[in-house]
Amino acid sequence: MGRDKALLKINGKTFIENAVETLNPLCNGRIKIVLNKNKSNLLLEQSATTTCIYDLYPNIGVLAGVHASLKDCRKEYAIIIACDMPRITTKTLQILADKALSEEADAIIPKQDDGKLQPLCAVYRTEKCLQPLERFIDSEKSRSARDFLETLNIITIEQSNFCGSKNILLNVNYLADYESI
Repeated sequence: MGRDKALLKINGKTFIENAVETLNPLCNGRIKIVLNKNKSNLLLEQSATTTCIYDLYPNIGVLAGVHASLKDCRKEYAIIIACDMPRITTKTLQILADKALSEEADAIIPKQDDGKLQPLCAVYRTEKCLQPLERFIDSEKSRSARDFLETLNIITIEQSNFCGSKNILLNVNYLADYESI
């Protein structure tokens, strides 16, 4: 992308502001923004509802953020979303959370229309996922979030079950993705 995606804007709000606003109705002011330590100078206007935490496993990608979220979580469940998924809605997250509360799974993960799982828009049961994730990371066999998900008891929800745009799980990684929204 060539710049920090958290600070890109959509409808006058940065991606990070959009993510916080989307999470807030479900998290009652307990939102943590996970940063890589080399981004610690990122200027984020924090509100009373957000605090920043940092990856404890540098340079391993997505799993570092999931780990930091779970390690810092003091609740039974952690709702995790990537800030570069600006189409995610509170309603989408509510569907995931409702499923987590009604099932005995370790995690509730959306399945995109292309069949791929989306680990960065999910609900994780903290106690069931933290230690397995630490063992997975320490094994150094793989750094793939999808490989990690295979070690858990997960329930998937098809993207078609979410209201809104067919691109609701769009992850903005390229300038063309950004321009499309």
